[in-house]
Amino acid sequence: MDQSSLLTRYREIRRESENLAEPLSIEETRIQSMPDVSPPWWNLGHTSWFFAINILKSHGRSVPEDERYHYLLNSYYHRLGKMLPRPNRGKITNPTTE
Repeated sequence: MDQSSLLTRYREIRRESENLAEPLSIEETRIQSMPDVSPPWWNLGHTSWFFAINILKSHGRSVPEDERYHYLLNSYYHRLGKMLPRPNRGKITNPTTE
């Protein structure tokens, strides 16, 4: 898939993800109902981070604005570095949901 198609597909998926989260209040996006389920804000951030690190960066197109995102939004990718343990994702207040 070429770069333009990847970006178009990402934007479509991102728009659908935001539509799914739209009915939630800011407070609801921060709640982690159990240790094995990440809060909605984290899932939205993770998918954007994953796309930037694994697709855009390899094409020289994007890098996260804050290197701490690697730790905060990594989930299972040991080769990409350390990761915030899943049960702790609901304890993080920054970055803000907005």
